[in-house]
Amino acid sequence: MSTPMPDERHRAQDSDWTPVEGQLAVDGKGYLGVVHRLFEGSAYLRTVSKAGPGSLEWAVPPNELKQPAEGQLPAWARNREWAGRRP
Repeated sequence: MSTPMPDERHRAQDSDWTPVEGQLAVDGKGYLGVVHRLFEGSAYLRTVSKAGPGSLEWAVPPNELKQPAEGQLPAWARNREWAGRRP
């Protein structure tokens, strides 16, 4: 039995991951944002910074969101517990 490559492990984790309001997520284009709300088949993301959520908001289908990999997070976000928390 072979060990999965890092990308394969990440994909396996993504298949079990569901976006929740307040979590960091990466959309299909690679943009990082905070899931601001989930409504009628869309996930609304907001830009994120050290100061908290930004004012730019965009909608994407929830199935296009992925959990960010450690390398996609800015240094300040790696030091916080973002899962399930509103910034």
